[in-house]
Amino acid sequence: MKKEHVKKFVDKYMKLGKMSAKNAISILFYIGLFPILRQAILYGQMFCFTNNIVKKVWDKSSTQMVKTGTVVQKETYMVEGIIRGILYFLIAAIIWKIACELILKIFRCFEVYVDKNKGE
Repeated sequence: MKKEHVKKFVDKYMKLGKMSAKNAISILFYIGLFPILRQAILYGQMFCFTNNIVKKVWDKSSTQMVKTGTVVQKETYMVEGIIRGILYFLIAAIIWKIACELILKIFRCFEVYVDKNKGE
């Protein structure tokens, strides 16, 4: 029984020339979402854990605030990091979707051109 499923999978997805452009681009789109998700998670983590609050000290000899460079508190911006990661994913996924749609349009134009000129 397992061999039949493997054979169906190989026949359907692994043979070249058997898949339509729509199916191929659809698979490419979903595979491309994984690196986008990974990068969005890394972006959110980077923002969450690298922002520090720097201590500002009033310099009595001048009339302005001076940064001492010492960290008062290592506060994590977890909520903002999560929101930024989600926004990164959504924007990148929309851009990826547009790119895949354009690729699909190009392939459909080629298919129409080939079908039109097949009879000649």
